[in-house]
Amino acid sequence: MVPPDGVGSESDENLSADAVGASKLDELNKALWSYRRGMDRIEFLLGTQLLFSGAGRDDRLSVIADLMDETAMTIGSLARQRDIMLKAGWMQPPSLEQAADWSGEPWSTLLRGHHEWLVASVGWVHRLVEQCLTTMGATAHLAQQLADLVANASDYDDND
Repeated sequence: MVPPDGVGSESDENLSADAVGASKLDELNKALWSYRRGMDRIEFLLGTQLLFSGAGRDDRLSVIADLMDETAMTIGSLARQRDIMLKAGWMQPPSLEQAADWSGEPWSTLLRGHHEWLVASVGWVHRLVEQCLTTMGATAHLAQQLADLVANASDYDDND
């Protein structure tokens, strides 16, 4: 499939398993799985933070905040890695949906699955962040930083 107008490469090649190479798509798939684990960890930590806060266990909130900070750095690094892999010679990196459209199987199905999961995960994390902002004034700054990080996570899905 030919990329849509406005999304081209320096050599105008299609993004396909042949053009990018199965090994590069495998690397991207592995990076996306790592990214998903990081997002799962953020969800878990936000939920744990809400539980500890609700139970009056504020003594644990700093530990949770440290773990969230570490996870945020990991996710940021994985996001840069993902963007580099998606760009792969393209002037503008394609979204995961576009990459799925232009890739052969099994990559197309895998990339679509990652995209769908990430969209759902971003929504869930945003809801948790809103709960944190509502119930935990002391950690509102950290919650906002996580919201900004997650917003950046979804940027590659909507290359407008």
